[in-house]
Amino acid sequence: MNRLKSGFTLIEVSLVIVLIAIIIAITTPLAIDAVTKADLNSAYESLYGALLRAQKLSRIQDRGQQWLLCIDNTSKTYTIAAGSCSSPVYKEIVQFASHITITASPSLNVSFYPITGKPQYNINSAFSITLSSGGSSKVININEAGVVNKNITN
Repeated sequence: MNRLKSGFTLIEVSLVIVLIAIIIAITTPLAIDAVTKADLNSAYESLYGALLRAQKLSRIQDRGQQWLLCIDNTSKTYTIAAGSCSSPVYKEIVQFASHITITASPSLNVSFYPITGKPQYNINSAFSITLSSGGSSKVININEAGVVNKNITN
């Protein structure tokens, strides 16, 4: 009796494995780029909200304190703090992704005057905070009147 053998040949299985490897090689960089951009967008929106929160808390003099936003690139955190960055009376810490870098001019710490909410530094131009990762960057500007604006650059 002659039985038919069914199944895949070694060549067919090898071709399927090679095709799967090619698909993975093509889609992995795209997925990494998408995750990087999503992390940057998330950190950007969160930092923008934190700036507005620190400004609002300074305006209403919550806890009778001046409020600040303290950015630490080493630990990849930013903190909304009452009092000072070095010895806060109260603080809220937010972690951001390790591949994101935050730069600011003139400093990484932003404090606001009570009641007015204006940034507490002498400037001739806008105070800017830049978040960057994977070739993309996003900027938040604060003018001398205390208006916080989001700007996107690439």
